[in-house]
Amino acid sequence: MKQPTREDYELAAKAAGIVLIWAQIRDGIPAPHHQPNKPVVEPWKPLDDDGDSRRLEVAINATMFRDSRYIDAVVHDLRHSVAYKDHNNDKCEAARHAVFWLAVEIGRAMP
Repeated sequence: MKQPTREDYELAAKAAGIVLIWAQIRDGIPAPHHQPNKPVVEPWKPLDDDGDSRRLEVAINATMFRDSRYIDAVVHDLRHSVAYKDHNNDKCEAARHAVFWLAVEIGRAMP
């Protein structure tokens, strides 16, 4: 499974209209934070947090398709799509990854 880079997080956030604030956490690993009209800056973990992933899915106007082997995330205009096999039979994890990498591709295509 591909590990996301800082650029990947920034592209996904761009697709969703989120401005990221980068902070240092344990062991000097950078972590993206976002502040959507909230007084507290919170970690943004769309690959790990179902809520962040769902908000990203809604923000990029994605549709999820599921079958017994794959999770597909597609944007309504059909210009972008990403398919993921289940991760250890965890369809929620596969869905989070599909949405994130779809957002990365959308962000990459934006001016």
